[in-house]
Amino acid sequence: MFLGIGESLAKEGLLHDKEDISFLFVHEMLNIEKFDSQKLVSSRKSHYEKQLSYTRVPRFILSSGETYYHSTLSQDSLSGVN
Repeated sequence: MFLGIGESLAKEGLLHDKEDISFLFVHEMLNIEKFDSQKLVSSRKSHYEKQLSYTRVPRFILSSGETYYHSTLSQDSLSGVN
């Protein structure tokens, strides 16, 4: 469904490619004439590419967005924990 919308928007010149639709929220699709959609998609694509380049995955992600890549606890502090 969304690729069909993306294809229509690409034909109208509002997107470079039909798959660019995946970088927009629904409310942005509905109001696409009101902003520079190609610039927004380009920005989100570059952020997406940057995220793909990360090789380390955080061990913990808190609801605040804070990430931890390793445990801060020493092995001694885990004694007695099964």
